[in-house]
Amino acid sequence: VNDLILAALGNVLARATAPARAHGAKRHLALGAAVSLRSAAPEALAHCFGVFLGNWVTLLRRPDGGLPALLSAIAVQTRAEKSAQRAAVSQLGYSLLGLMSRWGSIRHDGQWYEKVYRISGSLSNVRASTEWFGRAGQHIREYYLVSPPGPAMPLVVASATLDDQLNLCL
Repeated sequence: VNDLILAALGNVLARATAPARAHGAKRHLALGAAVSLRSAAPEALAHCFGVFLGNWVTLLRRPDGGLPALLSAIAVQTRAEKSAQRAAVSQLGYSLLGLMSRWGSIRHDGQWYEKVYRISGSLSNVRASTEWFGRAGQHIREYYLVSPPGPAMPLVVASATLDDQLNLCL
């Protein structure tokens, strides 16, 4: 589901940004993906409170290639990211961005991110189960994930599955 939604997002963004990408050096698209770090943690985090997220960036070198080609390219990158478990390294990147921000070399506005930390869109995906909620799970009908965009992420697609039902939010 993750790769398919990223491919659809990339396909839509490729069409929307085609005129801007036709001229100049910025012909590629970059899509971010939020990733749970719980499965890669050295200890079980099932009962730990906190946000254990990392991310990776998928680079679409040929964003105009069509949906099947995008899906294939994204699947290759996803497999590589998962096997190397590089998503946890993104925490170091956030720490460095925080330090740079304190030193004044980063402006937190859309222009800076568009030029330096260029990501066209992002995906946050959660697979939920009514079993997670114990007896209360029988009363839960839908599960929505709301991910706010910001200066680094101008567009976020949030997908959530509850058992076998998929919900999408922009």
